[in-house]
Amino acid sequence: MQRLLDLFQPGAAIYLPGATGECLALTQALAAAPERMAGVTVISGLLPGFNKFDYAALHPEARLTCFMLPPPLRASFQRGRIDLLPLSYSAIAHHLGERSFDVAVAHVSAPR
Repeated sequence: MQRLLDLFQPGAAIYLPGATGECLALTQALAAAPERMAGVTVISGLLPGFNKFDYAALHPEARLTCFMLPPPLRASFQRGRIDLLPLSYSAIAHHLGERSFDVAVAHVSAPR
């Protein structure tokens, strides 16, 4: 986890999975070290009613780009820390394909 946290640097654009792919170990690690989010932009497909962690609330210089707004993130949205892009699912896929990221987290299983 420490190697991943070391990638959270000012100016970084980091894709993190939402929905069932949200990494709870990572959210716990970031909550314990909120300074890691200074100047970082997280891009994620967080789902209302499912995802509750607010990456943008961790640090005044943190940003979040998402496509739906889960209610627990409303305060950060009102503070201007969240860029909400209300896109259709196909438009989300297109947007992600056109955007560059410094880091993208993906869950995989160990090889057999």
